[in-house]
Amino acid sequence: MGSIEKCRKSGAIKLHPLLSKPQLYSLDKALYTVQEAAGVLGVSTDSITRYCKKGTLFAQAVQYGRKQTFMIPRQAVQIFLQEQEQLKALAESNFNRRNVSDKAVNHADYLGRFKKALETGIMNGKVYSPRTIDDYNYYLNLYFSNHSNISADGLETELLKYDPRQKATKSHYYKAILCFSRYLAVKKAIDDSIVQSIRLLRPEENKNPMRHVVTLNEFIRIEQACTSLVENFLVRLLGSTGLRVSEACSLNWKHVDFERSELVNVEGKGGTIRDVAIPPAALDIIRKYYNHVDDNSLNAPILLNRNGKRMTPRGVHDRLERIGSRVGIKVHPHALRRAYVTINANNGVPLKALQESCGHKDLKTTSEYCRTSKQEALAIMKKVDW
Repeated sequence: MGSIEKCRKSGAIKLHPLLSKPQLYSLDKALYTVQEAAGVLGVSTDSITRYCKKGTLFAQAVQYGRKQTFMIPRQAVQIFLQEQEQLKALAESNFNRRNVSDKAVNHADYLGRFKKALETGIMNGKVYSPRTIDDYNYYLNLYFSNHSNISADGLETELLKYDPRQKATKSHYYKAILCFSRYLAVKKAIDDSIVQSIRLLRPEENKNPMRHVVTLNEFIRIEQACTSLVENFLVRLLGSTGLRVSEACSLNWKHVDFERSELVNVEGKGGTIRDVAIPPAALDIIRKYYNHVDDNSLNAPILLNRNGKRMTPRGVHDRLERIGSRVGIKVHPHALRRAYVTINANNGVPLKALQESCGHKDLKTTSEYCRTSKQEALAIMKKVDW
C-alpha cells in the first residue's frame, strides 16, 4: 500500500469535498456550507470557519444545538477569490502586505465592491435599501472629489463646510463615511484606529423633530380635494395601507389580491417581504381604478405618471403636495404613513399589529410614528368609562 493511501486511512490528511472547484462554483444556490466553501477556495474547513469568525469571509452564523456553523453567501466567496488574486498580484510586485493598506491601495478603488456588499447583504448581514445606497454613493463621491483616502481629518474638513443648522446633511455625510471606513477596516485597507477616530466626529442630530400630524379630519379634506380618480386612488393607497412611497411605486397589479383584500409580497426595507391588508373603502377605489386603467396585466405598474411610465417617489411627492395645497394642508407620502399609524391607533388598533403592517423591525419606531394631537387625546380619554 502506498504512503498516500496509508495517510488517508489513518486520517492524517484532511480531504476536501469530492466535488471539483468548477463543480462547486457552479452550484445554483445562494449560500454555501463551510465544506462547499472550502472546496471552492481550496482550503480546509477549519480555515473557512476561522475566516468566518474573524470576519475575513462574510458569513451567517447558524446554530445546530450546541454547535455553531456558518452559511457563506455566494457573493462573499466570489469577492474573497477576487481579493486573493489581487493579493497574489501585489506579492509578485514585491509589495509588503502590511504596507499595501494605506500606501499602495487607493480607497476609492473599493467603492464598487462596497456597493455590492451593501446590495447583497454581505457587509453585515443586512441588505441596504437602494435609497440608502444611492445616498452613501453620493457622499462618498463628494468626499473623494476632494480627498484621496479616508481619514478623520478629511471627514472633519468636509463637515466644517456645512452650516451648523444643516444637521441632517452632516449626519448623512458622517454615516456614509463611517460605514465605508468600517468596510475598509474589515478589508485591512485602513487601521481600526482610523474608524475609532471617525466615530468621534459624530455630528449632533435633530432631537425628535416635531412633524406635522395629518389628522383624520385633514385626511378627509385631502381626499375631498382630489379632482380625479387617479388622485383619489393615490391618497387612499398610501393613507389606508401605510406603505412606504418606494414600496407603492414598485407595486404591480400582481401584488393586488382582490379576493383576500390584501397587497401580497410587498418588498420592504432590507428585502423583507410582507402582506398588507386593504380596508373596504380603499379596496372599492382600487377596484374602480383597476377597471379604469388601460393596462391592468399582472406585471403592469399600478402607479403611472402622465407619460404612462411607472411613477417615481419624487413624482408621488409632487402630486400629493399639489393636492394638499388646494386645502392648505402640508402633505407628503411619509405624512400619510404616519397618519395611517396615528388614525388606526386612535381607533383601537394594537401597535403590534401596526408594526407588522408597516414592516417595522422595532415597535419603538411604530410608536414614534403615532403622533396624536392634544385635542384627539382629550376626545379619546373622555370616552373611557371604567
